[in-house]
Amino acid sequence: MENDKEIVPQDTFKIDIVQSETKNQPHNGEQIDRMIVSPDMSYVVTYSKADNSISGWSVDIEKDGQQQHHVGFVLDKSYEISSFVLYKKILLFYYNEPNELNNYRKYLYFL
Repeated sequence: MENDKEIVPQDTFKIDIVQSETKNQPHNGEQIDRMIVSPDMSYVVTYSKADNSISGWSVDIEKDGQQQHHVGFVLDKSYEISSFVLYKKILLFYYNEPNELNNYRKYLYFL
């Protein structure tokens, strides 16, 4: 699925992303394995390994830190994600293809 928000650097491979239809229940109720907070604390990304999903949340720290689910998507297969970096609404993560060792690639996504 083409997405005008994603940027795929030349030294990476394309990951197919499917927009999540479950805005009411991000990650389909599965456990959240990682939570990444932007440096200005205005945006949070959660990742669930169980269903390969990533969700983005706007956070208003001025108003009791209320979260608003902003975006959700599912990765096309189970990747081994080693690290995430989040700056405002720009997400970068390093991943390995399934069954590969120490061959990490990077992926950049504008949420």
